[in-house]
Amino acid sequence: ITGMDALTHAMEAFTSRKAHALSDLNALAAIELIGQNLRPAVAHGENLAAREGMMLGAHLAGLALAQAGVGAVHAMAYPLGAFFDIPHGEANALLLPYVLRYNLMACADRFADMAFALAELPEDLSTAEAAAACVEEVTELSLDVGIPTSLRQLEVPEDSVPAMAVKAMTVARPIANNPRQVSAADLEIIYREAFI
Repeated sequence: ITGMDALTHAMEAFTSRKAHALSDLNALAAIELIGQNLRPAVAHGENLAAREGMMLGAHLAGLALAQAGVGAVHAMAYPLGAFFDIPHGEANALLLPYVLRYNLMACADRFADMAFALAELPEDLSTAEAAAACVEEVTELSLDVGIPTSLRQLEVPEDSVPAMAVKAMTVARPIANNPRQVSAADLEIIYREAFI
């Protein structure tokens, strides 16, 4: 959960409207380190090299977050914690693929950069192909490390979606930072997709 939380920090900072050269360096380095080390750190907790890689990745992701801020994943995660006591990292991790899919059209070039940092991909992929691969790679990583894929698995009642969307919209800075403009109606759609 904490490793995917760090990945969320890095990816949201990299796609933030406030991203800049220094935050980009930290975010991409964090994404690369997490992509290389999260699976082995989860599979073998005694793997000190993987754990060290995750510590550095999480630190760099935190720097990127502090420099550029985060986006809609965080805004949407806060109501899950406030209303249902779902750990923040778990809420972020579960929502990340759904929000990435929503944001993809706003900055496909940045998604492509994240994809190549996160995983080994063929170098001849087009920007669109690499951007789509980014979402798929995050989804696979989440599955591999045991992150729930649906809010239904966390026993969140689906009738809470409108209230969660309204509450998420009050988390003003992450909403404003999101690379694609969002409304409460958009957030409702993303939440509902996360029940499938």
